[in-house]
Amino acid sequence: MVTEFRLAGDVVAADLTLMSPRLAGGYLYGADPALRARKVDVATMLLRHGARETSAGGRATLSMLRGSEAYKHHWRPESVRNRRLLLAGPGTAPLLWLRAGAAGARSWAARQARERAWAGRALDRVKGRRPPRGGG
Repeated sequence: MVTEFRLAGDVVAADLTLMSPRLAGGYLYGADPALRARKVDVATMLLRHGARETSAGGRATLSMLRGSEAYKHHWRPESVRNRRLLLAGPGTAPLLWLRAGAAGARSWAARQARERAWAGRALDRVKGRRPPRGGG
């Protein structure tokens, strides 16, 4: 749903809300900076409108969707972690498990390399050694 907010006939803000049967999600908005000069709280305006549309459409949830923008914290939203669900048939499920295992192994190896590099540099400093030429 796209909503235009007008003042004296001019569009001063626009809002794109994603709608599903149970949820309305505030996805994107834009507002003329002159609104702030007029002391208009744009976030309040958008949320008030979103709440009305959500309720009028019989939806149970108004979501501010992803992102941790400062204006969202004023409303004390309930943070929910994203989760990924992979759907696979019997033939591809083992491949997904292998891929997930490989990603975990890469992450572990990178962590080990960082930790060991840090420990090695610290040990070199304690023993008074200089790092090899070119960094490291």
